[in-house]
Order: sequence, then structure tokens, then C-alpha cells
Amino acid sequence: METPLIKSFNSESDYLAVKSLKDVKYVLWNETVKIWKIALPVALSLLFQNLNNSSTSIYAGHLGDIEL
Repeated sequence: METPLIKSFNSESDYLAVKSLKDVKYVLWNETVKIWKIALPVALSLLFQNLNNSSTSIYAGHLGDIEL
């Protein structure tokens, strides 16, 4: 529990200068994976929350005589 949650940043952990198309693809892919590791749970949470609300409304609409 004493270890920090965010690792310290230093210039050695940064990417080297991009000099070729292969380097661009490597950096772009790594950064895309890092972004999706954060964004995917958020997107799935929003999707499932919306599906939950929609399915509740659909189910409740079939219970009574009045259609929603």
C-alpha cells in the first residue's frame, strides 16, 4: 500500500524521437492502446446503463394497457 499509484515520470521513459514511419506506427499504436484501456470501460458502462434504462422502459410499457 505504500507504493504510489502513479509512476513518476522522467525523460528516460519518454519515447525517442520519431525518425521513420515504423516509429510513428509504433508510438501511435502504443498510445491508442493506452487510451482504449481507459476509454473502453467508460464506453461500456454508458452503453449498459442506456440498455438497462431502455429495457426497463420497454418492460414497463408492456405491463399496463397504455403503450409507451
